[in-house]
Amino acid sequence: MRTILRPGGGSGGAYRLEAETVFAYMVRGTLRLSVDGEPRFLEAGDSTTFSAPPAHAWDNPGEDEAEVLWSIAPALPLSRTKLRP
Repeated sequence: MRTILRPGGGSGGAYRLEAETVFAYMVRGTLRLSVDGEPRFLEAGDSTTFSAPPAHAWDNPGEDEAEVLWSIAPALPLSRTKLRP
């Protein structure tokens, strides 16, 4: 999944996924990611992997657009693609 984030844009709060693992790769910009309350900051060229079930949130704290490539495994079934609070 590809996400383009305007400055200040993000997930709108913490949510959980019914998957096992999330991989994020920063193409450009910056990303502030919180996984189960633990902060991570990513810049262009950085990547991270985290467990999908714990609550996580993300946003672009920078002044420029951010572009993130996400991979979720296993893939979410179509009936489960809505974000869950």
